[in-house]
Amino acid sequence: MALYSFLKFPDDFERTVLIATNIDEDYDSVTSIAGAISGAYLGVKTIPEKLKQPLENKNMIIAVANDLYEVKGNIRLKHCL
Repeated sequence: MALYSFLKFPDDFERTVLIATNIDEDYDSVTSIAGAISGAYLGVKTIPEKLKQPLENKNMIIAVANDLYEVKGNIRLKHCL
């Protein structure tokens, strides 16, 4: 269902999350996965501010994301094989 939600609206983060939220069962997990897929595909700037504002531990999430981005930039393919 998460993949369906994303594929239904691949260019619209908010609609992807809305579709995922409105399923009957396990909507919280499905919405989390759909939002992660859409956010990874579209980028954080496409997430509406009204959805980012109430986010708990926002500064910690940003710090972890920045750390992961830096680590990714320092990994060379030969070290991964």
